[in-house]
Amino acid sequence: MKISFDLLFMWLLIAFTGNTNGVFAQSRTKFVPFQMNEPIVPYKFYILRVIDTRTETSNIGKVFVQNNLVASLKPSISLGKIIPQYYKSTFKNDSTAYPIEIHIHTFEIEEKIQDKKIIGKCSIGLDFHYYRTNEPVKITHFNNSTNYSRSIGEYDNYQQIIDKILRKSALYLNQWMKVNYDANPQLGQSIKINILPDYGYENPEKGDTIFWHPTRKLRWSDFEGKPSLNNKYAAQVFTNFEYTGNAKMVKGIIQIDLQMKAYMLKSSSWNATAGNSLSALAHEQLHFDITKTIIERFKRKALTISSPEDYDSELQLLFIDMYRTMNQLQKQYDSDSGHSINIVGQEKWRSDIQEELNMYLKM
Repeated sequence: MKISFDLLFMWLLIAFTGNTNGVFAQSRTKFVPFQMNEPIVPYKFYILRVIDTRTETSNIGKVFVQNNLVASLKPSISLGKIIPQYYKSTFKNDSTAYPIEIHIHTFEIEEKIQDKKIIGKCSIGLDFHYYRTNEPVKITHFNNSTNYSRSIGEYDNYQQIIDKILRKSALYLNQWMKVNYDANPQLGQSIKINILPDYGYENPEKGDTIFWHPTRKLRWSDFEGKPSLNNKYAAQVFTNFEYTGNAKMVKGIIQIDLQMKAYMLKSSSWNATAGNSLSALAHEQLHFDITKTIIERFKRKALTISSPEDYDSELQLLFIDMYRTMNQLQKQYDSDSGHSINIVGQEKWRSDIQEELNMYLKM
């Protein structure tokens, strides 16, 4: 019996590969044709670019086809090109429009056979970034999924499922921009710091608190606390400072209303043996004045902050730095003045601090 070479080759291939479906195995792929409907009109933004961060960017899942075979599902064009089509324009159209960068971290269609039906789920995860000063700043995200069921066999409605979930993501971003435009500091293009008058300046006395004021000097009657049993000093004043920075958006500019307060607490300040000594009271007043100079330095340094991304953390770091400086100055003052006993040292500090305060108060 004669056996052709081609037939012998086919038998050998089947024997070694176990492939009974054909001589050459083929990977199963189902392509999803894509046709866009009317795109939305972006509100004050345009799509700068779409970045697909998924590990496998060409596939969007595994689905069942004829005979319950599994196939890789692929769109006819990449998601990076599909997504921008949901917005009317992907180009900057005016100076107030924000460049938006979209990151795809999830997009998948999954199917399983259950009760003689195919149950499917389409999941999406997008991060939206405002591309500010050449750096993407994440402003919001969209995570969503849609479920469907279908009969076993071939299925040709994947394009409708994809269209539905991508359109929802586009509408979400548009609505987020409508709500947050000119309101959310995340969209700030620059910052402006407004220095408000010190808190308590109009009314320097409030309960247990005395706020620093150029004409409201400390009195011994303000020292209402009790000294500790092991105290070795004649008197002590408790002074401190704080800040508030309320931010609001005005035409793309983050405006920060910065307000400071330097204060002393009556209940934490005491007079043990100083009596009515004016020199001792002047020493304690200068501790208060040092605190005031610290908040004035804080204001000047705060005005140099220019980053819309990190202004809040920069203010907090500045506060920590100035607080440390205040404690160092207070200790150095006590050391140089001998807690008011060293008249020369006391006068030197009084003159220097007064000169600094005069400079600030004239501004």
